[in-house]
Order: sequence, then C-alpha cells, then structure tokens
Amino acid sequence: MPSKVLTEIDGQRLKLSSLGKMLYPGVGITKATLIQYYLDVAPYILPYLSGRPLTLIRYPDGVENDRFYSKNKPAWTPVWMPSVSISTSDDDAKDYITADNRAALAWLGNLAALELHTMQVSRSAVRYPDHIIFDLDPPKDHVDWQELVRVATSLRDFLYQQGYTSFVKTSGSKGLHLYVPIVANQETAVVYETSKRLAQQYVKSHGKHTTLHLRKDRRKGRVLVDVLRNNYLATCVAPLSPRGNTEAAVSMPLDWDSLYTTTSSKAYTILNAADHLRRAGNPWRDWRDAARDLNPPIVVNTVQAAPTPIMVEASLSFTAPMLADVTDSIPTSDDYIYEVKWDGIRSIITKDNDKVTIYSRSGNDITRQFPEIAAALLTQINASKLVLDGELVQLGAAGKPQFSEVVGRLHIKSAAQIKRRSRQSPATLYLFDILHRDGEDLTAMTQTSRSEILASITTSDERVRISEVVKDGKALLDAVKQLGLEGIMCKDVNAPYEIGIRSRAWLKLKTRHEDTPWIIGYTKGKGGRTGLIGALHLGKIVDGNLIYMGKVGTGMDTATLKMLTQRLGDLSTTDPPVRADISEPSRTIWITPTYQCTITYASISSTGTYREPVFIKLDLD
Repeated sequence: MPSKVLTEIDGQRLKLSSLGKMLYPGVGITKATLIQYYLDVAPYILPYLSGRPLTLIRYPDGVENDRFYSKNKPAWTPVWMPSVSISTSDDDAKDYITADNRAALAWLGNLAALELHTMQVSRSAVRYPDHIIFDLDPPKDHVDWQELVRVATSLRDFLYQQGYTSFVKTSGSKGLHLYVPIVANQETAVVYETSKRLAQQYVKSHGKHTTLHLRKDRRKGRVLVDVLRNNYLATCVAPLSPRGNTEAAVSMPLDWDSLYTTTSSKAYTILNAADHLRRAGNPWRDWRDAARDLNPPIVVNTVQAAPTPIMVEASLSFTAPMLADVTDSIPTSDDYIYEVKWDGIRSIITKDNDKVTIYSRSGNDITRQFPEIAAALLTQINASKLVLDGELVQLGAAGKPQFSEVVGRLHIKSAAQIKRRSRQSPATLYLFDILHRDGEDLTAMTQTSRSEILASITTSDERVRISEVVKDGKALLDAVKQLGLEGIMCKDVNAPYEIGIRSRAWLKLKTRHEDTPWIIGYTKGKGGRTGLIGALHLGKIVDGNLIYMGKVGTGMDTATLKMLTQRLGDLSTTDPPVRADISEPSRTIWITPTYQCTITYASISSTGTYREPVFIKLDLD
C-alpha cells in the first residue's frame, strides 16, 4: 500500500498518508480501513455532525499508544473546512471545526481521529441546545447488559410521560445513551437544570436500580443516570463514531426493538456497522421531527403511574401506540390469545365524523398515501369518533404481506401516482385494537372487552379487516412458519391498553426460516474485508431453472471469511448464471455453482430475494 495518496472527494483535493498504519492491531484495522468506514457511513453519520462543534480524540499510533484531545482547529486545517468560534471564558474562545461532507470525514480519518465528540448545539445557535442526553453508565466491576436495557426502557417510558420522545444508542464502550430532541429555544443552563430535575424525578421512583452518585464506590451496583453532558461546552461521542478501544466498537443508533436483541455496547464495530446500516436502515432518520418544547418535569408518584392520554374527546389526535416486548417461546399461561404479526406499517387511526386521519407509529400523517383505506373506514366503521390501532399491509398474489410495496407508498409524492397505485394495488388495514369510542376512553378495559367492542362496530371487507385471533399459539406459529410470515403476537386477555409503553402484556415471537441455496458468486471485500470476500450471491433451482435469491454478507467471522475466500477462489469463474439487477457488478465474481450453504432469513421479499439473511455454515457434503 502506498504511503501517500492524492485523491479528490466531493470536489476537494486531499493528501492521505500512512494508509497502512495499524490503528486497531487486535482486529487488523488500518488507517485506510478507518477512512473507508467514514466514507461508507457518510450518508448516515453526517446528519449528526454537520454544523456541530467537534472535539476529536486522536490516536496517531493506534489504540495501544497515546491519545490526545483536539478542540482548537489545527493550523493546517484546509480552508474549505468550516469552523465555529465559541467562548470558553470571559476573554477566551476556541475555534471548533465542523464536519459537513465526505471530504471532511476522510480528512478526520487521515488524522487518526478515532472518536468524534459533538456538542448539543449547532454553529447557527451555539447557546441553544437542540437535544438532551441521558448517559446510562453501569457499575464499575460488572455490566449486566439486560439490567441496563431494562433501565433504558423504563427511562424511555418515564420521559414519554413527561411529553418527550427518546432515542437510544450504544456508547460503544459500556453503556447506553438516550437522546431527547427538543426545540432549540432555551439556553444551556436551562436545559441542564431541566435534565437534572428529570433525572432526579426518575431516580426517586427507580432508586433500587439507578443512582445519581458519580462516585463509583457509592453506586452500590446501580446504574448511573448521568446528565453532565448537558452542561455548557460538554460533548458526547457522536452516533456512529468509532471508539478508541481494542474491539473498534462504534456508537450505534438503534430502534428500540433492535436494542432488545443487541448483546453489548460493543456489538457494532467498524467492521460490521456499515453492513448493518445498509440492511436495517437508519433508525434515527427522522429523530428531529420528534423535537418538543422544553417543559417543566411532571411529577410521577410511582413506577406504575399511567401515562397521561394525549387525546381527549374534543380533539381527536395522534396517540402513541402500545408496544410489544419480545419473546422466544409461546407463553405457558392460558390467559394469552394469538394473532399473526403483520409485516407492514403500524398505524393509529382517528375518525372524527367524516374526517379520517391515518398516522404512522411516529405520529406522521400518512392519510394522503392511502386514500382507499380512508374511504373504506368511513363506510366500514359504525361510530362517529374513534381511535383505532392496526397495521397497513400490501398483500401479494399468495396473500402474503409485501413490506417493500407498502413502505414504497410513503415515498410517492404525485397525487396521480397515489391514486393509480391505490386502484391497481390497494392496501389492506388489519385492525387489532380500539382506544376510544364516541368520547369513551377504553384503554383501561381488558383486551377481551376492547376486542369485542371493535368487532361490534366493524364490517370486515377487502380494505379493512379485523386481525383474526386464535387460542392455539403453537398451531398458529406452525402455520405462520409454513406460510413464510414474519411471526405471531401473544396478547394477555386481561391487560389494559398502555399508551406509548412497551409492555409484557403484548409479546412478539418472530420466525426465522432456513434454506440451503447454491453459492453462485461473491463480491470482493473492501474496508475491513479487503482481500477477502465481501458477500455471497445466492441462487436456487426452481423447475429446472436457476433463479437469483439475493446475497448474504452477515454471520461470517474472520476465520469463515478466510475459509470461503480460499475455497471459492479456487473455483472456475463464469458469465453471470442469472439475470438480476445487482449492486456493485464490477466487484462481483460469478462462479460455477459447487457449494451450497445454510442460511436463515426473515421472509422472501416482493422481488423474490431473501430478507435479512444470515450465513450459518458452508455445506461441504
């Protein structure tokens, strides 16, 4: 590898040096790999960095050697790199750089800036933070990850009761960070005092598991709820920033469902983060849309205190839906009923006489995208004022939900295209709960009672249906697996509807399917997989024809990658054996199908490829 490279990125010329220098010796990550990581995640990380004052933690000789903090803009900073001057005392100021584009990221990588820490302000409003951070730090000698997740979940629910939406990310070290977006109209001192009072209020009712003591010897095994990052000039490691630890972990933003399946704060690294984002998308994409004005904290007397409903009879509006916890087995209690877990868009629907509004789970009005559903609700629901809970799905020819099709509706802007799509490929709304009816709050009723009311006022049809409920969970799970559906829901018949709360009264049990496709090609690895394969192209023989099933790039450790690289590299190459629109065709090597592999996957997409495939093993027989 050359010691210096002259390149151009986004119109800026850069000199990159010592690209072969080992920064993370334990996992084989060089400076070149770091720079490639920054470029790979640029579309995801730049929204968290752009316009924000940066503090860098640089490791010029790698994580096993000395590090230093860099706050003032270096003298050699390129002229195209913006900065912002912020007062640090009455007569002093520092010039902080900001990273607004891919060229800036590459330049930071060339400095061996392994950690990027941002303030909670932007250069356009340096005195007004636009989010609050709660740093959950586990006890010094023991990290009980599940306990940390439970604390994060209960803090999220507490904050919701106060009117705030929170977003979670791993710290990339030991803990978790909760970000709460706010409207940037209060100075830092006010934001800090509010965050402190919120933390005090939360810990007061959760003192058995949490503490405000900064000294580790006084925590007594409890999780620290730290709000010091909300002080003036304080910073926090940015979402998707690497960390200076031996594992090359990154601070990964997650949705709440993914948090429950994450195993540690270091689960995501420079080597797997970009693949995860490409597969799962950016869970914080619209996080700023949840910003709220800063309000005085509301007193909550007990852990079990019910949240204040957002909706009242006089003003039907969005109500945050009840959320399900996860399980890997069917409950043994007879108090549960079961239904299909529909793979679509979770929706809250309000009906106010002749006006129907359909909201997404995050509260966005999506009525315009589904006119056929809005029209059907006017004729199929016998009540004047309602709040309903359901799932919008797009059913394929075999009656299976096509997730990509229904989500694709959200991106159509043209009214004519929406009308044409709703007529040619109409969606279906599966209703499974009712919160309010004609001024009556039904959330305190049991699941059974709410289901009976919903059935009594709904006329099922092609566009609006009630999600069918059964008592035999095992039989339903077997049928769902056979049909290739996503999973089942398990619901306690005696439970109330808990607004905005993730409750054990609702459990989701997802299915994973197994298959043994042929390996028909592979992509050349890049970044941390340079010199190895990147992903496997898969195919199956159906009715004597080879069809393309997509590719799999997860589930393979370094030893497996090396083994596959050797075995597949010895095979003869061929012309493309299938007709498929693939990404990175120039990096693809097609091979004579010789080996089959075992994979698991969530479902088959509308294009006939595997969704969420994970490599299990190479079948050598």
